[in-house]
Amino acid sequence: MQFVLRGSSCGIFRIPCHFFRRTTCTVITIHDVLDLKFRKYGLFRTAYRWIVNVVAAHTADKVITVSAGTSRVDISKYLGVPLDKIVVIFPGVEELFCPGNGTASSAMIAEQFGTEHYFLFPGGVAKNKNLQVTLHALAEFRRLGGMHSLLVTGEGSPEDIRSVRRLVRDLDLGECVVLTGCLPRDCMPTLYRAAAAVLYPSLYEGFGFPVLESMACGCPVITSNTSSLPEVAGDAAILVNPRDPTNIARAMHQVISDGALREDLIARGFERAHSLFLVEDCIRDM
Repeated sequence: MQFVLRGSSCGIFRIPCHFFRRTTCTVITIHDVLDLKFRKYGLFRTAYRWIVNVVAAHTADKVITVSAGTSRVDISKYLGVPLDKIVVIFPGVEELFCPGNGTASSAMIAEQFGTEHYFLFPGGVAKNKNLQVTLHALAEFRRLGGMHSLLVTGEGSPEDIRSVRRLVRDLDLGECVVLTGCLPRDCMPTLYRAAAAVLYPSLYEGFGFPVLESMACGCPVITSNTSSLPEVAGDAAILVNPRDPTNIARAMHQVISDGALREDLIARGFERAHSLFLVEDCIRDM
């Protein structure tokens, strides 16, 4: 890449990752500092990630990030980058995330995963995703008479998977929790369309793509009132305290029992997914 740049006459070079070589004008993207805040890795890898982020951010002329109240603030705080150097551009979603036949989707999910009525928990089982509290919420929801299952997509470390399986057993949730593992991306719209709602009570997100993807597919969303998620969801989702399983369980019951609320969330979400994330003004500010 450096040889290509030496021979080019580009005015601006933008790369969506870490980069140390200056050109005429270098713009990088840092989505979040999740691995620094939650220490996802060991000491050596965390230190390496911090150094790489710091050098890249301070070398670049501008830093693009994806949320104002969370990623922009955290990049400035953790990496020492002036706020006026950080530009927020909201990302959009791919065209494959769109409404479809919910009935047909339900039949496909029932055949593949053995459940037709479910909440979808996308994004894996990393600690910031907050699956353990969500499982307690599911147990409370079912004690109150709810019959829906929970489909959990995405990966996790062997230790995290074992911990989740132990909790499922201890809470007597049995076969009503399905860990799908990592699925092809083009499977996700079907899962969104057939779900009673998406559960995304994450503790920290730089943006939270599943919220926007769910809305674009016409699926109601229950998400956290913390980090970037209120900024993404606006008034088109039910916001919950991610550390309160009772609050989450009540929202689950509300979204399946109140038809008018459900339809309102779907309509608001679809509108938000298609009208909020316009980047012209953000690009102009750069």
